[in-house]
Amino acid sequence: MNLSSLTMGKIFETVFTSLLLCTFFTVICTKLAVKTKLVDLPSSEPHKQHQKAVPLSGGPAFFLTLLVSSILLRDVIGTEMIKLLAAATIIFIFGLWDDYRPLKPYQKIIGQLLGTGLLISLGIQAQVVSSFQPQIILNQTLAQILDVAITALWMVFITNAYNLIDSMDGLMVGLSAWTSGFYLLAATDTHQWGLAIFCAIMLGSCILLSFFNARPAFIFLGDSGAQTIGFLLAAIAILYNPLERLQSNTWFMPILMLGVPIFDTVLVIFSRTRRGLHFYSSGTDHTYHRLVKMGLSNVQAVQLMQVVAAGMQILAFLVISQTPRTANIIFGMVVLCGLFGIAFLESEKSWEKKPRETGLPKG
Repeated sequence: MNLSSLTMGKIFETVFTSLLLCTFFTVICTKLAVKTKLVDLPSSEPHKQHQKAVPLSGGPAFFLTLLVSSILLRDVIGTEMIKLLAAATIIFIFGLWDDYRPLKPYQKIIGQLLGTGLLISLGIQAQVVSSFQPQIILNQTLAQILDVAITALWMVFITNAYNLIDSMDGLMVGLSAWTSGFYLLAATDTHQWGLAIFCAIMLGSCILLSFFNARPAFIFLGDSGAQTIGFLLAAIAILYNPLERLQSNTWFMPILMLGVPIFDTVLVIFSRTRRGLHFYSSGTDHTYHRLVKMGLSNVQAVQLMQVVAAGMQILAFLVISQTPRTANIIFGMVVLCGLFGIAFLESEKSWEKKPRETGLPKG
């Protein structure tokens, strides 16, 4: 199919087809999950306070939808998206392994680095230092090494950020739907049709899974779902390339696009480190839990985080049309607001209150 002939109708068709496929795979995978005991048991960890065993079928359903849709649309999405899917397969396999038999943190990192390594070897990586090289006068080899390091750090951090923020029914997959939708619009605007179609596949899947994962959840996405989605969105942030915009205006776009998971992860790492805990330990100290303990209902806390995420994504596309100085000042103000938010939520007075509702469901 000629990419230049793609229309919005094709994109909506892809979203709809993905939604239908995900419905089919969700039903099949849920039945298989129950039979193979791929379930999340209540109270297995402090933050898992659901009342009954819940199938961890969301991740397999998402991945199968992505795989089948990509095969059917391989001529449209192009080789770059196939490469991304190949790397994401490693993340999915390790995530599914972890869902069946919990892995140690270092084993998860190994899987994420393997997926990232394959992604880089296939030619998909950040070009942060290389793009500024004429200004900072670096050796080309050193610039490439630094870009590889930045890519690895970014991919592993965002993959874990989405895994960590999957702390409440509907939260992670809802945030993913918003992000996929905004990247779909962005890729369409820059005529990156393969990327746009790939985002459309993700959007359709996330919309469907948002229903099944909404409180009270029928299914969970598990590590296989959360890590795979996080890995894909981190890579999409690298692949999105607004050629008509200045690098000095767009370097922070991925940070704003994925701002809420980044904020939550930084908050958790800072809080647990300050209290002498391992940052990878489980607990009820995520942004969502703190908002509930401050008095918001479960639904209000989830919706507030999704509204903030959507607002930051809108802001990301508004500021790139500003002058570089204005754009970076706005980004700096967002960072300051984030630091203030961490300080506020970390204060004992603001989040050590008893929750308004008994129990904090889901993991």
